[in-house]
Amino acid sequence: MLRPSKSVLAIWILGLAIVLSAGINAYMIRVDAGGDALWNSREAYVFIGMDTRGLHVKWIGYPLLVAGQVLGKIEPPDDDRGSMVVIHATPAGAEQHVLELADRRPGSGPSMITRMEGRIWANFPALGGLCWWAGDHFERATPDELQRFGGIEHFAPGYIESGWSKRIVGDGGGFDMALGGDTTVSLNDGGLRGPISIEIQKKGQAPTKVFSLDSRSGLVSRGRYVQTFQGLK
Repeated sequence: MLRPSKSVLAIWILGLAIVLSAGINAYMIRVDAGGDALWNSREAYVFIGMDTRGLHVKWIGYPLLVAGQVLGKIEPPDDDRGSMVVIHATPAGAEQHVLELADRRPGSGPSMITRMEGRIWANFPALGGLCWWAGDHFERATPDELQRFGGIEHFAPGYIESGWSKRIVGDGGGFDMALGGDTTVSLNDGGLRGPISIEIQKKGQAPTKVFSLDSRSGLVSRGRYVQTFQGLK
Protein backbone atom coordinates (compact mmCIF):
# COMPACT_ATOMS: atom_id res chain seq x y z
CA MET A 1 0.00 0.00 0.00
CA LEU A 2 1.39 3.37 -1.04
CA ARG A 3 1.57 6.06 1.59
CA PRO A 4 1.58 9.74 0.66
CA SER A 5 4.87 11.50 1.09
CA LYS A 6 5.28 14.08 3.83
CA SER A 7 5.22 16.91 1.30
CA VAL A 8 1.97 15.69 -0.24
CA LEU A 9 0.44 15.27 3.22
CA ALA A 10 1.51 18.80 4.15
CA ILE A 11 -0.11 20.18 1.00
CA TRP A 12 -3.35 18.34 1.82
CA ILE A 13 -3.34 19.69 5.38
CA LEU A 14 -2.65 23.22 4.16
CA GLY A 15 -5.45 22.95 1.62
CA LEU A 16 -7.88 21.68 4.25
CA ALA A 17 -6.89 24.54 6.56
CA ILE A 18 -7.53 27.09 3.80
CA VAL A 19 -10.93 25.58 3.04
CA LEU A 20 -11.92 25.59 6.71
CA SER A 21 -10.65 29.14 7.30
CA ALA A 22 -12.70 30.33 4.33
CA GLY A 23 -15.87 28.80 5.76
CA ILE A 24 -15.62 29.30 9.53
CA ASN A 25 -16.11 32.63 11.29
CA ALA A 26 -13.89 34.28 13.87
CA TYR A 27 -15.91 36.24 16.46
CA MET A 28 -14.66 39.37 18.22
CA ILE A 29 -16.17 41.57 20.91
CA ARG A 30 -15.01 44.99 22.06
CA VAL A 31 -16.41 46.68 25.18
CA ASP A 32 -15.86 50.36 25.98
CA ALA A 33 -16.92 51.19 29.52
CA GLY A 34 -16.96 54.23 31.78
CA GLY A 35 -19.12 56.08 34.24
CA ASP A 36 -19.27 57.58 37.72
CA ALA A 37 -19.04 56.49 41.34
CA LEU A 38 -20.76 58.43 44.14
CA TRP A 39 -20.60 57.62 47.83
CA ASN A 40 -20.89 58.86 51.41
CA SER A 41 -20.31 57.19 54.77
CA ARG A 42 -23.41 54.98 54.41
CA GLU A 43 -23.73 53.90 50.78
CA ALA A 44 -22.07 53.89 47.37
CA TYR A 45 -23.45 53.98 43.84
CA VAL A 46 -21.47 53.01 40.74
CA PHE A 47 -22.92 53.72 37.29
CA ILE A 48 -21.01 52.00 34.47
CA GLY A 49 -22.14 52.55 30.89
CA MET A 50 -21.01 49.89 28.40
CA ASP A 51 -20.84 50.06 24.62
CA THR A 52 -20.49 46.49 23.33
CA ARG A 53 -19.61 45.98 19.66
CA GLY A 54 -19.22 42.71 17.80
CA LEU A 55 -17.52 41.70 14.57
CA HIS A 56 -17.44 38.37 12.78
CA VAL A 57 -15.24 37.58 9.80
CA LYS A 58 -14.02 34.46 8.05
CA TRP A 59 -10.79 33.20 9.61
CA ILE A 60 -9.03 33.65 6.28
CA GLY A 61 -9.71 37.40 6.51
CA TYR A 62 -8.91 37.76 10.22
CA PRO A 63 -5.21 38.70 9.74
CA LEU A 64 -6.23 41.55 7.40
CA LEU A 65 -8.78 42.78 9.93
CA VAL A 66 -6.19 42.82 12.73
CA ALA A 67 -3.68 44.60 10.47
CA GLY A 68 -6.29 47.24 9.66
CA GLN A 69 -7.02 47.81 13.35
CA VAL A 70 -3.31 48.25 14.07
CA LEU A 71 -3.20 50.91 11.33
CA GLY A 72 -6.20 52.68 12.85
CA LYS A 73 -8.92 51.46 10.50
CA ILE A 74 -12.30 51.29 12.25
CA GLU A 75 -14.66 48.63 10.96
CA PRO A 76 -18.40 49.18 11.49
CA PRO A 77 -19.75 46.58 13.93
CA ASP A 78 -21.95 43.73 12.79
CA ASP A 79 -23.79 43.89 16.12
CA ASP A 80 -23.80 46.36 18.99
CA ARG A 81 -25.67 47.04 22.18
CA GLY A 82 -25.65 49.66 24.89
CA SER A 83 -26.26 49.00 28.54
CA MET A 84 -25.64 50.47 31.97
CA VAL A 85 -24.82 48.55 35.14
CA VAL A 86 -25.84 50.24 38.39
CA ILE A 87 -24.41 48.90 41.65
CA HIS A 88 -25.66 50.06 45.03
CA ALA A 89 -23.49 48.98 47.95
CA THR A 90 -24.04 49.36 51.70
CA PRO A 91 -22.45 47.67 54.74
CA ALA A 92 -25.27 45.08 54.46
CA GLY A 93 -24.36 44.05 50.90
CA ALA A 94 -24.81 45.06 47.27
CA GLU A 95 -27.50 44.98 44.61
CA GLN A 96 -27.03 45.27 40.87
CA HIS A 97 -29.30 46.40 38.06
CA VAL A 98 -28.68 46.26 34.30
CA LEU A 99 -30.42 48.73 32.02
CA GLU A 100 -30.63 48.12 28.28
CA LEU A 101 -30.16 51.34 26.30
CA ALA A 102 -32.23 50.97 23.15
CA ASP A 103 -31.21 54.33 21.69
CA ARG A 104 -27.68 53.86 20.31
CA ARG A 105 -27.08 57.44 19.13
CA PRO A 106 -23.99 59.10 20.66
CA GLY A 107 -24.84 61.09 23.77
CA SER A 108 -28.29 59.56 24.22
CA GLY A 109 -27.48 57.59 27.39
CA PRO A 110 -27.34 58.76 31.01
CA SER A 111 -24.53 61.22 31.81
CA MET A 112 -23.69 64.16 34.12
CA ILE A 113 -24.65 61.94 37.06
CA THR A 114 -24.65 63.84 40.35
CA ARG A 115 -26.21 63.90 43.81
CA MET A 116 -28.55 66.75 44.63
CA GLU A 117 -31.47 67.30 47.00
CA GLY A 118 -31.36 63.73 48.31
CA ARG A 119 -31.49 62.08 44.90
CA ILE A 120 -29.11 61.02 42.15
CA TRP A 121 -29.82 62.96 38.99
CA ALA A 122 -28.66 62.52 35.41
CA ASN A 123 -29.07 63.91 31.94
CA PHE A 124 -30.75 61.15 29.95
CA PRO A 125 -31.62 62.54 26.48
CA ALA A 126 -33.28 59.30 25.30
CA LEU A 127 -35.72 59.62 28.21
CA GLY A 128 -36.33 63.32 27.77
CA GLY A 129 -33.44 65.00 29.59
CA LEU A 130 -33.34 65.52 33.35
CA CYS A 131 -34.04 62.25 35.25
CA TRP A 132 -33.43 60.76 38.68
CA TRP A 133 -32.48 57.25 39.80
CA ALA A 134 -35.54 55.52 41.29
CA GLY A 135 -33.81 52.41 42.68
CA ASP A 136 -34.00 50.20 39.60
CA HIS A 137 -34.66 52.62 36.74
CA PHE A 138 -34.41 56.28 35.76
CA GLU A 139 -37.53 58.39 36.26
CA ARG A 140 -38.13 61.52 34.21
CA ALA A 141 -38.22 64.78 36.14
CA THR A 142 -41.58 66.46 36.61
CA PRO A 143 -42.30 69.89 35.09
CA ASP A 144 -42.00 71.40 38.59
CA GLU A 145 -38.55 69.83 39.07
CA LEU A 146 -37.42 71.03 35.66
CA GLN A 147 -38.52 74.55 36.51
CA ARG A 148 -36.88 74.46 39.95
CA PHE A 149 -33.55 73.17 38.66
CA GLY A 150 -33.62 75.24 35.50
CA GLY A 151 -32.64 72.26 33.33
CA ILE A 152 -29.20 70.68 33.52
CA GLU A 153 -27.07 73.75 32.81
CA HIS A 154 -25.76 74.02 36.38
CA PHE A 155 -24.82 70.32 36.64
CA ALA A 156 -21.14 71.25 36.67
CA PRO A 157 -18.72 68.29 36.36
CA GLY A 158 -17.25 68.99 39.78
CA TYR A 159 -20.52 69.53 41.63
CA ILE A 160 -21.55 67.10 44.36
CA GLU A 161 -23.90 67.38 47.32
CA SER A 162 -22.23 68.09 50.67
CA GLY A 163 -21.15 64.88 52.41
CA TRP A 164 -20.77 62.97 49.14
CA SER A 165 -17.73 62.15 47.02
CA LYS A 166 -17.50 61.48 43.29
CA ARG A 167 -14.95 59.81 41.00
CA ILE A 168 -14.86 58.93 37.31
CA VAL A 169 -14.83 55.24 36.34
CA GLY A 170 -12.93 54.17 33.25
CA ASP A 171 -9.95 56.53 33.24
CA GLY A 172 -7.50 54.12 34.87
CA GLY A 173 -6.27 53.51 38.39
CA GLY A 174 -8.56 52.64 41.27
CA PHE A 175 -9.93 54.01 44.50
CA ASP A 176 -11.61 53.00 47.75
CA MET A 177 -15.02 54.15 48.99
CA ALA A 178 -15.18 53.96 52.79
CA LEU A 179 -18.61 53.19 54.21
CA GLY A 180 -19.72 52.83 57.80
CA GLY A 181 -19.43 49.60 59.73
CA ASP A 182 -15.79 48.93 58.77
CA THR A 183 -16.86 48.40 55.14
CA THR A 184 -14.87 49.54 52.10
CA VAL A 185 -15.93 49.31 48.48
CA SER A 186 -12.84 48.99 46.28
CA LEU A 187 -12.99 49.80 42.58
CA ASN A 188 -10.13 48.52 40.42
CA ASP A 189 -10.00 50.37 37.12
CA GLY A 190 -7.84 49.25 34.21
CA GLY A 191 -8.72 52.23 32.04
CA LEU A 192 -10.42 52.33 28.64
CA ARG A 193 -9.18 48.89 27.53
CA GLY A 194 -8.44 47.27 30.88
CA PRO A 195 -10.63 45.33 33.31
CA ILE A 196 -12.96 46.89 35.86
CA SER A 197 -13.91 45.15 39.09
CA ILE A 198 -15.65 46.08 42.32
CA GLU A 199 -15.12 44.37 45.68
CA ILE A 200 -16.62 44.83 49.12
CA GLN A 201 -14.12 44.46 51.94
CA LYS A 202 -15.21 44.03 55.56
CA LYS A 203 -12.65 44.21 58.30
CA GLY A 204 -11.30 40.74 59.14
CA GLN A 205 -13.03 39.06 56.16
CA ALA A 206 -12.01 38.12 52.63
CA PRO A 207 -13.18 40.59 49.96
CA THR A 208 -16.36 39.80 48.02
CA LYS A 209 -16.38 40.60 44.31
CA VAL A 210 -19.70 42.11 43.23
CA PHE A 211 -18.85 43.16 39.66
CA SER A 212 -16.24 42.18 37.08
CA LEU A 213 -15.68 43.22 33.49
CA ASP A 214 -12.58 41.19 32.70
CA SER A 215 -12.49 40.96 28.93
CA ARG A 216 -12.68 44.33 27.20
CA SER A 217 -11.84 43.17 23.68
CA GLY A 218 -10.66 40.15 21.73
CA LEU A 219 -11.67 36.82 20.24
CA VAL A 220 -14.59 34.94 21.78
CA SER A 221 -16.43 31.71 21.07
CA ARG A 222 -19.46 31.69 18.82
CA GLY A 223 -21.60 30.72 21.82
CA ARG A 224 -20.52 33.72 23.84
CA TYR A 225 -20.99 36.03 20.86
CA VAL A 226 -24.53 34.82 20.26
CA GLN A 227 -25.34 35.09 23.98
CA THR A 228 -24.01 38.66 24.14
CA PHE A 229 -26.19 39.94 21.33
CA GLN A 230 -29.14 37.60 21.78
CA GLY A 231 -32.55 39.21 21.40
CA LEU A 232 -31.35 42.37 19.66
CA LYS A 233 -32.73 41.51 16.23
